[in-house]
Amino acid sequence: MAGAARQPLLWLVIALSLAVVGASVWTIRTARGPLATTPDDVKRIAQIQTSDETRDRRALELRVHGELELGDFGLRLHGDAEAMAADEPLRLSAIHATDAARDRHIDLSPCGQHQWCATTVLPDARFRLELAPTDGTWRIVGARELGQQHVTLTPAWSDP
Repeated sequence: MAGAARQPLLWLVIALSLAVVGASVWTIRTARGPLATTPDDVKRIAQIQTSDETRDRRALELRVHGELELGDFGLRLHGDAEAMAADEPLRLSAIHATDAARDRHIDLSPCGQHQWCATTVLPDARFRLELAPTDGTWRIVGARELGQQHVTLTPAWSDP
């Protein structure tokens, strides 16, 4: 065994194997980072890709925000902006962090004073949430992490 410990080729093979395992672990941990997907429509001009931010700016102007409760009862949204008409349904898009097949589009119906509800139960997974009226004039967004039961939805833009 003492002779094997002195062989540089043996150490090279062991070191390369450990480096591959370490790099694999690092890659998996890095992939679990923040959400980086968006279903926004984009325009491509040459090599520049831009998205339409009109809905986000409009939500900031109207000061739209909301609190979304998630649970076994379904979904309940609390909002108090004047832009959220009390008698009109809203559309919630839940974009899954890694699997587009698990994306959901849910219609929320008015169910009280500045409240909208749905009986749909979202699975306990990471989602990017987007709320907009059916006409799509504004949009507020938020992110749901694992185990989270309350999500704050705010405009994607902020005041300078």
